[in-house]
Amino acid sequence: MNTDAYVRELETTVARLESSLKEVRERKDHRIVELVQQLSRAREEIVVDEELIAHRTLLLEAIPECPQHGPCVPHALEWIQKAKECMNDREK
Repeated sequence: MNTDAYVRELETTVARLESSLKEVRERKDHRIVELVQQLSRAREEIVVDEELIAHRTLLLEAIPECPQHGPCVPHALEWIQKAKECMNDREK
């Protein structure tokens, strides 16, 4: 193989490698963007979860505790239902 042919072959190989490297970087960049978006959504969900927990805590602190469990969501739901029934009975 003469020198010119060898140089052309090397240039072709380098061009293919550079193209492959560019594709890998683009895929990697795309994956990073996806992961950042997932992280952002997860952070938003955490904020909503924290707000829900705070509201739940306020509710549980506003009513009498469950005699068996202390702050207890099933007891709170039952207590609220009974309070609503009591209010309806008074309105009649």
